[in-house]
Amino acid sequence: MIEGEVWLIGRLLCWRSVRVRIRYDARAAQVDPVHATDCSLTGWTVRLTDGDTIRCRDLVIGGGRDPRVPEVFAGLPGDRLIHSAQYRTRITQIPKDQPVRVVVVGGAQSAAEMFFALHENLPASRITMVVRSIGLQNYQSSKFVNELFFPSFVDEFYDAPAEVRAQLLDEMRFTNYAGLAPPFLDELYTMLYRQKTLGPQRSVVRAMTEVVGARLDGDEVVLDLRDRLSGKIEPLRCDLVVLGTGFDPRKPAPIRELAARVGLDEVTVGRNCRVGLGASAWGAVYLQGVNEETHGIADSLISVLAHRSHDILTDLLARRATTETRSAR
Repeated sequence: MIEGEVWLIGRLLCWRSVRVRIRYDARAAQVDPVHATDCSLTGWTVRLTDGDTIRCRDLVIGGGRDPRVPEVFAGLPGDRLIHSAQYRTRITQIPKDQPVRVVVVGGAQSAAEMFFALHENLPASRITMVVRSIGLQNYQSSKFVNELFFPSFVDEFYDAPAEVRAQLLDEMRFTNYAGLAPPFLDELYTMLYRQKTLGPQRSVVRAMTEVVGARLDGDEVVLDLRDRLSGKIEPLRCDLVVLGTGFDPRKPAPIRELAARVGLDEVTVGRNCRVGLGASAWGAVYLQGVNEETHGIADSLISVLAHRSHDILTDLLARRATTETRSAR
């Protein structure tokens, strides 16, 4: 029998002593390292927003990346800006029959899905989608390209030099980013075609256009749109901006904050997803879904989820067995 207790808190996993427990609707507010008298790291204290505290030796963090909000939108009030990570909860706060002028920014799957959903969520709205590229494009989804999502490719990618990994990630972006699933792309085009031919035309996609300014003018949001072909800049007035601008490629802020508390200048992750804390560390921290730069583009997807969980669990048990053997001596 394996001895240990696993706490699953939202998306945060802690290993402790005998049972498996899951806590729903729990949010971690802060994680602090615990040190022994000899200054070695022995574990973690997880403080929840409800005031509870959980102590553990090993910690697995899979909370996802931080939403990316481009600097140009920094001056807009929060009630006029919705990131895709907030869409499901925020859009329901707007009365369904309210006529709203919405601008969706972004050219990938999340932006397109919000653009499409707004027709049902806010049926009285008028929707403009602003796309910087030449137009909405398909994901790369050939059987050859899909081999990049095989668990075996993670080993090949991890062993490659850092500069090669960066080049490969850039080449892989159309397999998961900056594109749409082909059937959905066809459905979206058909919807827009019907609006043009049958009416009413309440939505439009503006390609090769970028937002170079955003401000509040009275009760309206004004976006300065630059046509990439002509260079001309013109204002677009709206009520709400919806961002499908993705996520910050850096390690999430809670991980960077935790690294600072531990005294790490840089977060390095091994093949088993364990953060390098030094040989003397008794406690460990593992990162899930935020290691694309070392583990490849599949790291944030479900294609390698079971294999990654196996890697983490195997390392957890191996470390525990090693330390228990040492303690017995």
